[in-house]
Amino acid sequence: MADMEPIVHFNSTTLVKPSTDPSNGSLPRRIEFTPMDLQRLAINYIQFGLLFNKPTPKQLEEELIGNNVIDHLRDSLSRTLEIFAPLAGRLAITEHQDKARSFYLDCNNGDGALFIDAAAPGVTVAQILETISVPEVVYSLLPMEGVRNFEGVSKPLLAVQVTELVDGLFIGIAMNHTVADGSAFWHFVNTWSEISRSLSSAGEEPSQPAPVMEHDRYLDGIIEHPIGIPDFVYQQIIGDQGRPSNWPPRKVRIFHFTKESIAALKAKANAEIGNNSAASNTSISSLQVILAHFWRSMTRIKLLEAAADTEGETLCRVAMNVRHRLRPPLPDRYFGNAIIVESTSATAGELLGHGLGWAAIQINKMIAQQTDEEIKRKLKAWVERPQAPKLGSQPKSNMVGLVVGGSPWFDVYGNDFGWGKPIAVRGGREKFLDCLIFSHPGAGEDGSVDIHACLNPEILLALENDTESLSSAGGPSHYQELSQHVPVIQNWFLVGIEHPIRIPDFVYQGIIVDHEASNSPPNKVRILHFTKESVAALKAKANAELNGSPASNISISSLQAILAHFWRSITRIKWLEAAADIEEAHFTVVMNARHRLQPPLPDKYFRNAILVGSTTARADELVEHGLGWAALQINKLIARQTDEEIKWNLKAWVEQPQAPKFGQPESNMVGLVVGGSLRFDVYDNDFGWGKPIAVRGGREKLLDCFIFSHPGAGEDGSVDIHACLNPEMLLTLQNDRVGVLRPLPASHPLTPPPPLHVSRRSSGPNRCGRGDGCRRYFYCYWGRGGKSGR
Repeated sequence: MADMEPIVHFNSTTLVKPSTDPSNGSLPRRIEFTPMDLQRLAINYIQFGLLFNKPTPKQLEEELIGNNVIDHLRDSLSRTLEIFAPLAGRLAITEHQDKARSFYLDCNNGDGALFIDAAAPGVTVAQILETISVPEVVYSLLPMEGVRNFEGVSKPLLAVQVTELVDGLFIGIAMNHTVADGSAFWHFVNTWSEISRSLSSAGEEPSQPAPVMEHDRYLDGIIEHPIGIPDFVYQQIIGDQGRPSNWPPRKVRIFHFTKESIAALKAKANAEIGNNSAASNTSISSLQVILAHFWRSMTRIKLLEAAADTEGETLCRVAMNVRHRLRPPLPDRYFGNAIIVESTSATAGELLGHGLGWAAIQINKMIAQQTDEEIKRKLKAWVERPQAPKLGSQPKSNMVGLVVGGSPWFDVYGNDFGWGKPIAVRGGREKFLDCLIFSHPGAGEDGSVDIHACLNPEILLALENDTESLSSAGGPSHYQELSQHVPVIQNWFLVGIEHPIRIPDFVYQGIIVDHEASNSPPNKVRILHFTKESVAALKAKANAELNGSPASNISISSLQAILAHFWRSITRIKWLEAAADIEEAHFTVVMNARHRLQPPLPDKYFRNAILVGSTTARADELVEHGLGWAALQINKLIARQTDEEIKWNLKAWVEQPQAPKFGQPESNMVGLVVGGSLRFDVYDNDFGWGKPIAVRGGREKLLDCFIFSHPGAGEDGSVDIHACLNPEMLLTLQNDRVGVLRPLPASHPLTPPPPLHVSRRSSGPNRCGRGDGCRRYFYCYWGRGGKSGR
């Protein structure tokens, strides 16, 4: 088999140096690293990409040097490196006699920044935008994928990849995180885009302030340089961080929080805090409330998906900018790492038992504790005892760990390189963290926030289907207009049940055997339409019959009334028309268990989450009592299906699996099986040329009497019932002169039939005139035209 054509073609790679020699200026030749820089050695480069529409021919001619995007960007990058010259250098290591190592930034090593000219001739802008999760191709557009910061000793500290798409351009940028944090990264990009945009204007200076490069100045007298890293810590830094070899690649999903959804979250949190007198004077920020929302969502999902213990610990770790927290404060344009990572924790039970406001308060308190004194104390402690970050080990089964980076104040959408602002921003994926999210301003709307969630694929899939999370995020994604949530594919496992479940051979043989009677004619299907008015009449009749009874406080639903109506009709017809002594009327209903289980399953859980329950009545009871009585039996059956009852039945089946009993019911029994739901959205499925005009289902071969329901066509509140029945029974049903089952036009109100006499077995003549030869209970037609019963 021939090799597949690569998605991305690399046309050329060059090393770009500053356009003038920066060594004659005031730039130091060696920049010492601080503890906040060195703590980033083990992790990956910062990676972000900006997606643009292609420049128009006019823009190419008027705005870009040489009418060529690649040459223009390469030239503007070279000029930008005059200001950010250390990015053209490399990391350097000094090894000491005690085998400790110290890192510094060697500005004399001017090998340059990496510039890659690439093309993806089969990739469109739409392919990058119109997916719920960030597509894999994006990671081919970002340079330095998988490269860790300590590798900056031999690899460029800055790499740029410009990829031409079918109808757009993607500028991917990677920067060594030991050299710069997120604020410094976007300062560089903002400056480069301004220089690129004004490149055709000779002599125009950028308005962006120059970076402050002296990393160690603000810690003079507090920390001695160089900082030595013991050999065993260094070996941990360059090791694999304990990351399991079978870890699946992290996936990234972008959640867009609109200005309105943020305001609603913030109002909710502050309202909850207002009810707590101890914290009523605390004001929660927009970012804090979003982080609290994610923290609670992640914890709830872990409990649901992994059956974690509510007493397990849940952590929220936040990377914070400390430029304004230090005294004296650092300049906004300090170019280095000025971030610390701190955490707050709670038990899962505490976090979920309290509201959003409580979670936001925990984050708010943790941030408020990071004072100048506290920050410097921690930095000194790290210098005295350097430690490698604990990245790769999987969190304990009873622990949820969320790590947060980024900032809504980064200017990501103002980067116009000369032909317009970006239409989207995409980030890289962190390989050593299980749950990482980072934030930046949202696209196209002031006050909105985009959250890039880089997560374990299973957790991400569950988060996408978490109704509470998505309802607060204003929909699945700003970039994805689908209203449907992605299905939750994972199986839901009961705690305490071992998998795989073993089915004994005799049960398996009972499953695969042909249950269909060889002489049984194929079932036929009839669709009966119940108008909104007829449904209301049935429901009113059933509830009226319950008034004054011990069950008067029970409300019968529309579907329960319809099903009771069918159950009685099928029983009466089989009892009357079939030459059988009918004693029992069996009713079986298929129910959705998603919201009955605790904790509930997501609405879009994509597996079987149905349970089958049944109730039985004597045929004479069912006929003699009214519609309300029959509906009450169904209502009670459904109400009995609690979380405890469902799980008990499932565990019992696992202990003793059984094949379902299909085929013809016993001669003295009526069996009706019911499926479907009035909540299924069957008529809104527009594939592009209009909605369906009708819905048809298959026919059940193994059940004698099967019906299923769905919303009716063309009328809100109506119901369609697909009746899949034995042909003889269906024919009788269609010709039932009592008329209780006939579908009625909207203009024809549903009226019950005249009262019928019910005869009972006796040794003497029945009221219909028949003698004791009548061996069953039946509706007697005396008084209705003189027709005798059987």
